[in-house]
Amino acid sequence: MQLKIMPKKKHLSAGGVPLILFLCQMISALDVPLDLVQPPTITQQSPKDYIIDPRENIVIQCEAKGKPPPSFSWTRNGTHF
Repeated sequence: MQLKIMPKKKHLSAGGVPLILFLCQMISALDVPLDLVQPPTITQQSPKDYIIDPRENIVIQCEAKGKPPPSFSWTRNGTHF
């Protein structure tokens, strides 16, 4: 003869229902501020390495999103472009 041990099924008692409804109400009542800070995320960028003639112009693309909106600047050897 072989015995199988089955785990007991847990039933939700009537006393637990009001607690769950209360918790659901509290969660849905949370106010999420709309001015949360969001770190910058780069959404588009140019290749990192360029080999160009120094007499030529170059276009560097960079797009990012975040809150507050990110600002961009480029430097080379400490000099801003």
